[in-house]
Amino acid sequence: MACSTGIAAAQLVLLLLLLLGASTAQEQPVPQMLTDQPNCKLPPKPVPGVLPAGVVPVAEAQDGTIAKGGDAGCTIALPQLAVGETHLYQFGVLPASEMSLIVVLRARGGTALMDLFLPSSSGGPGDVGGGAGIVATASRDSAASSESWLAVSPQQLADNPGLYTLRLRGESGSPTVEVTVATPGSGLQLDARELAAMAAVAKRCCGSANAKAPFCTTIAPAALAPKHAWPSDLCHTPPNLCDAEGHLLSLSLRDAGLKCSTFPKELSQLGSLARLDLSGNELQADVKDVAAVRGATRPTAVFWRLLVLSQLPVRELYLSNTRLGGPLDCSIITPLRKVYELSSNFISGTVPACMLSSPVEELYLGRNELSGTLPLDSYQKSTLIALALGNQRRPKGGLSGPVPPGLLALDSLLFVNLAGNNFSGRLAAVPPNAIVFNVSACNLEGTLPPLPENLWVTDLSANSFSGAVPPLARLPRLEAFLAGGNAFEGPLPELPPALAVLDASYNRLAGSLPALPPALVVMDVSSNLGLSGDISGLQVGQLAELRLGNNSFTGGVPASATKSR
Repeated sequence: MACSTGIAAAQLVLLLLLLLGASTAQEQPVPQMLTDQPNCKLPPKPVPGVLPAGVVPVAEAQDGTIAKGGDAGCTIALPQLAVGETHLYQFGVLPASEMSLIVVLRARGGTALMDLFLPSSSGGPGDVGGGAGIVATASRDSAASSESWLAVSPQQLADNPGLYTLRLRGESGSPTVEVTVATPGSGLQLDARELAAMAAVAKRCCGSANAKAPFCTTIAPAALAPKHAWPSDLCHTPPNLCDAEGHLLSLSLRDAGLKCSTFPKELSQLGSLARLDLSGNELQADVKDVAAVRGATRPTAVFWRLLVLSQLPVRELYLSNTRLGGPLDCSIITPLRKVYELSSNFISGTVPACMLSSPVEELYLGRNELSGTLPLDSYQKSTLIALALGNQRRPKGGLSGPVPPGLLALDSLLFVNLAGNNFSGRLAAVPPNAIVFNVSACNLEGTLPPLPENLWVTDLSANSFSGAVPPLARLPRLEAFLAGGNAFEGPLPELPPALAVLDASYNRLAGSLPALPPALVVMDVSSNLGLSGDISGLQVGQLAELRLGNNSFTGGVPASATKSR
């Protein structure tokens, strides 16, 4: 029960932080011209302020150098976006433009919102939507990173020439934001060899009678026919992105309804692919299906399923919820690949040291069947930024032993989720630059080490931590502190001004409550027994939920608390 409670609490916290961020307003900024941004390189002889056809992402060769066709490309890079901070970017679209518009936003360390306003809108405070004809969606969202995209069809662009406004707003945390803007023109279509490969994937994996997702029923028949209209081409189908030569750089078939009896080895034909997302499909395979791709030895099943991809320059690999099984194998590591999203599968065995070392930067293995202990001495060359190993399925899964001190000492580590495992002992440290730190329901004990200054969200609930609650007021970015179900003692310390969610229930706290920060939305300090004092004058601000039961408070609950216990 503690494990499932931790998951629900984490989801609730993220939702509350998003709602809080959405209600935070700042003065509307002066729009900037997108085409004047330093990372927006346009084709020769551009019309000032106009975003022309043919702006596509820069392709990189396998050695990291810029490949052919890399003279154009348009990105916006924001090293930090505060809650409520808004940036406006404007660009012109000429009448009868023959192009698509695809905008992809990636945020790390928080969440950001993106809107696009047609020429009839201003992007100002009174606007509430992006206008008709704009397709927008979030394809991936977690505490560590998120991705969203929006697109405008060629017909909609042609019918609505004029000045467009792109609005970026910080929702929660202080994320690093990168936005890629692409305008593939009518002359850009998928390379013939890659078209044949993708058609083979569709034929192999869309044959099921249950294949009712749009990719199999609508997109693939139109985009992968030998002759098709350019607006339906895969290079114009968001959030996919192609380079100037028609080679796929980013392919997203997330939740596409694929059901593959073997892992689609045809993907090895996509020689420029840097990002691949097949999450939410059924990708089952066995050795005989891929033996022709690599060798004739008999490694583990999951190793064979991923060997197809070792031949690609893929830097980001997303295969969550694809029914992958078997143990991990170091042969899936390549020099270029930095992101591995393999959560919600049936991967078993231990976590090998290679998965925690360079060049891996983001590793997501939550909700699998991993077990055993984590390597103790494998972190000297680690470049980990995000590590998610939480909630391994029982009874087969469940990590144990100590949380390695070397892992917790990593300067690079920003996001940690180890929740719902069966570790033992104390925490040697919290990573010095951690932004998100979740060790809920991990069987940990002892006093807490110092918390890092940049911490945004931390979940320590359902353990046996003891001693005093660490100082929180010196953590200016802390928005969620979950520490319920421990053995903390003494008074509740001064709270930081940005704190929105506080759970210190079921501890041994005593004394009076500190002043509540104005950002606080949810506070639960119930079942501490020792908390006391008159609460009738408590300044609750915008507090929506207040839980004070099973303590020794006096006075009435403030009437301005909309929900209290």
